[in-house]
Amino acid sequence: MSGSIPRFMLADLSADELAQEMIRRIPATAPEWKNVQQGDPGRAIIDLVAWMGETILYRVNLLPRRQRLEFLRLLGLKLRPAAAAQGIVALAHKRPAGAAPVFTAEGTRVSGPVAFETRGPVTVQPFEGRLYYKRSILGAEKEALREVIDDLAELYRVAVPDPYATTELFETGRAVPAGIDPFAAATDRSVWIALLALDAGAPARQAALDAFDAQPAYLNIGVIPRMVTPDPEPGELPPVPLEHFEWSISSLTPVGSELRESYLPLQVEADTTRQMTVEGTLRLLLPGAASVSAPANDIDVDTDAGLGAKPPRVDDPDVSQRIVGWIRLRPKDADGMLPLSWMGINAVAIEARETRRLIQAGVSNGRPAQVMPLPDTDIDPESFVLSVQEGGKGFVRWFATADLGSAARDARVFTLDAAAGTVAFGDGLTGKLPEAGARVRVDFMRSGGGAEGNVAAATLAAIEKPGLAARQPAAMSGGRAAETLEQAEKRVTAWLQHNDRCVTEADYKAVALDLDLARVEVLPRFRPYNLTENVPGVVSVLALPGKAAIEAPNPRPDRRLVERVRNHLEPRRPLGTELFVIAPDYVKMGAAVAVSVRDGFAPEEVAKAVRAALYLFLWPLAGGGRDGAGWPLGQAVSNLEVELIAARVPGVLSSAGASVFGYGPAGFAPVAKDIASGAQLIGLERWQLPECLQIDVAIGAAAAPGAMEDRTGLDGTGGEGTAVPVVPEVC
Repeated sequence: MSGSIPRFMLADLSADELAQEMIRRIPATAPEWKNVQQGDPGRAIIDLVAWMGETILYRVNLLPRRQRLEFLRLLGLKLRPAAAAQGIVALAHKRPAGAAPVFTAEGTRVSGPVAFETRGPVTVQPFEGRLYYKRSILGAEKEALREVIDDLAELYRVAVPDPYATTELFETGRAVPAGIDPFAAATDRSVWIALLALDAGAPARQAALDAFDAQPAYLNIGVIPRMVTPDPEPGELPPVPLEHFEWSISSLTPVGSELRESYLPLQVEADTTRQMTVEGTLRLLLPGAASVSAPANDIDVDTDAGLGAKPPRVDDPDVSQRIVGWIRLRPKDADGMLPLSWMGINAVAIEARETRRLIQAGVSNGRPAQVMPLPDTDIDPESFVLSVQEGGKGFVRWFATADLGSAARDARVFTLDAAAGTVAFGDGLTGKLPEAGARVRVDFMRSGGGAEGNVAAATLAAIEKPGLAARQPAAMSGGRAAETLEQAEKRVTAWLQHNDRCVTEADYKAVALDLDLARVEVLPRFRPYNLTENVPGVVSVLALPGKAAIEAPNPRPDRRLVERVRNHLEPRRPLGTELFVIAPDYVKMGAAVAVSVRDGFAPEEVAKAVRAALYLFLWPLAGGGRDGAGWPLGQAVSNLEVELIAARVPGVLSSAGASVFGYGPAGFAPVAKDIASGAQLIGLERWQLPECLQIDVAIGAAAAPGAMEDRTGLDGTGGEGTAVPVVPEVC
């Protein structure tokens, strides 16, 4: 079967062509009409009839499109609606004066280039949150401060000092794509959130304390895990992610006649981050003000400020005098890692959709199998609620079904075409038929989406809630335009083969490519975390996004894309199959080639063309490789092929050889050469692809360069005690 339905144009004449055809027939039909010019009344009638004819032909030509859509419907293949961009914003009070907790309901509009709405409730507390961790002082930095550390150990009477520098996380308010792992770099494996009054005045501090007593007092924490996943080292097991955490707040516990500093556990009321593995928010239940304390942070008040298990010492007086409490986050797991791209308080998830409630969609005509348009297209099916008026019962809720043909006679069901924005009802035999004159009402509907919602960080700054402002730490992602008829037709052949189920390699690839990926490879029986082959029941799917520039760094899926692909494939895999979505293991390399230039060609332009040809040849996406489908997985790179590609470039007279180089901590190193054939091979495993970091072109050289100077700019370098605060800048 063809991958696309044939397209027909019943008539393709334009208004001008119709007018010219009528003028051509005048001598045969009205020979007495000799002067057919613009402005003549008869010519005006011809132009009017031609224009009306073009509009009629346009409507006639819509019939094949409707037939194509009906064919897709019969196959059960619907056009996909637009996907909505999603992300997180942090909310804050515009003015500290008179600030109080502000409850913001789900569905509150966030202003931007497109409409956004909050995806959950948030209580914006009248305090600011700043994140710190006790960064360990190690290596050369520790040696440079050896005398200072020894003096501090003597001052604090500490036998084994564990020096740290109080370091603020995400100081600019922007997300860090590569992520920071404060748990691994901190002396106490903790992240500390300083809860600050909005200003240094007494009213603002009192307002912050009063917020704790407005029970129940909730605090939303936004979390964005590392957005960019680094390349794993060959053969190295990926670190185990942290899974269990403890939230607590600084408090005072009575012990006898005195109060001692302690930490009160906090209850997590809701968590959309799945233990901080995906982007989302957590909701913490805060205690009353009487249970919250702020340990002294000024060494003039407490010389032990920041020592041991106390919160990190903040030496900025403008910050320390505003602290009303500390929230501590630490893992319960003994080992693991959790790089964070961003974390902050008063955060809420948003989505590029609009909500509509209680809208009349239309009135039933009482005919079987009627189709009724809705107020909008690109509808979120999970949020759609519809009711139909029934006699004396008022409005009764009806439910969506995937197949009206299998519905019972009296079943209150309908089918929803989310992309087109229509609902279809039964015929009275399969599915209940709405009574003639019955009103159909949309009780709840969320619609919208598109790539225009993928706005850059700091684009969104306003929320339709008096007294509040929004701050966007990271770019919105996930927005995608609605599927066109032509795009849907390309899926017909694959759809008939896999029927939206992943069984064969081709099924996994076809279903994953529905997400507009640039390349998908399926590695059956390959378990990636220990690089094990021939494991029954395991399927690894390698996904690559698009990239416009054909140069290093090569395209890599970020965490969001990996989650999106996995969430798409997971419900379609067979029961018992272990599914992994992975990034390619890129093997860094370089190449050098010696060529001579033909007369009449500029050497600089030829060298540029050779580099471009070789980068494209080693590229993993469309256009690269030997067949233009991207460099194949596991295919070795040979210097002989590199030389052949260079020799084919226009302007190259001859080639004097090529060399390939591996890349490691010491930079580029030549690959061993076979003495008999002169071949150099960079071998790749089944899951690996080459990443060409640098290409050198020697014009007029007698032989291929045997060494390369590293110009990539890459850097190949990669205790138990009492925490002691150190200020390196001052010391």
